[in-house]
Amino acid sequence: MGIYEFSVRLVASYTPRGDPDNLERCVEFRRADVAIIGSDQRLSSFLTLETIMKIIEAFQKCHVDHPIKKFFGECTDLKIKLDRCFRQEKALKRKANFEESKKIVLAPLTRSRSYGYLPQSQAILYYSQRTTKGGLLIAEATGVSSDAQGMSFIPHTPGIWTKEQVEAWKPIVDAVHVKGGIFFCQIWHVGRASDVEHEPISSTDKPVEKDGDNYLDFSIPRRYLGCSDSDPDALGVYMAQELDKLGVLYCNAVEPEMVMVDGEMQIPHRLHGMREAFKGTFMVGGGYGREEGNKVVADGYADMVVYGRLFLANPDLPKRFQLNAPLNKYDRATFYTDDPVVGYTDYPFLDD
Repeated sequence: MGIYEFSVRLVASYTPRGDPDNLERCVEFRRADVAIIGSDQRLSSFLTLETIMKIIEAFQKCHVDHPIKKFFGECTDLKIKLDRCFRQEKALKRKANFEESKKIVLAPLTRSRSYGYLPQSQAILYYSQRTTKGGLLIAEATGVSSDAQGMSFIPHTPGIWTKEQVEAWKPIVDAVHVKGGIFFCQIWHVGRASDVEHEPISSTDKPVEKDGDNYLDFSIPRRYLGCSDSDPDALGVYMAQELDKLGVLYCNAVEPEMVMVDGEMQIPHRLHGMREAFKGTFMVGGGYGREEGNKVVADGYADMVVYGRLFLANPDLPKRFQLNAPLNKYDRATFYTDDPVVGYTDYPFLDD
């Protein structure tokens, strides 16, 4: 029995019955439930047997001291405690589902089909097509505020800062959940690449030498979308360590400098340091195929492998990998076009 079930049954017990002895029987029944819950080691880290007993006693006192109709109004502190139980139980279930999910992950891919920053109905089909029971999907980069959007040359990215946007996401999320998938929203803020003309958000106001590869005609500090570091490997390890301190559920890193040699993808394995620094679920991406992905998971280099272009072009990628079936070729020209079908939901399935 979980905390949620326990809490709901507990609340249900404290209703008028017209039987003064019924309350005592309910309390004793609840104590038996507490003994069962207290033996569950998963819950001991945040809800001890003693804590549960105190909640029961508080319920009993509230029931005696206040009329039933005023119960929740008078017992605000107790309600907060129960709400906390509900939230933590749900968090446990989400974490358990995530840890049991499959090793093939849909990468967060900007697809430029969210007109006016609103997720569209075609996204329901797009994400649903790529959902399998227990499969993990990461949504495309989603702005957190009106100044979070940027890179105007890649338009139609979704947001989640208005009620209308939240409502637009709901049927997409529901479509994934109904097929047993797990869905994470990748939230973003583009920083100095923001489309906001005045006071763009940035970590620096220092000018950078012009670089023909990443220069855009933006004012300082928004001039450069690209960035570099003198020791990117050490920076990556530091970031992984700091994320780990926050208890972040997963870290998704892109393998640098993967190249094709004699028809095979060569993996530099430069993410070992990040893997060791981050204790949660570690994901890698950046050009992996079926064999390379299987190998890094088997070797413990990563817990999961994130696929972008292959998953984009093969909505049934997990099945194709399982059968070692041929893969559709992706069409790069349609990655960021705004057509709601072509290059988006029209890639064929293996059974088509």
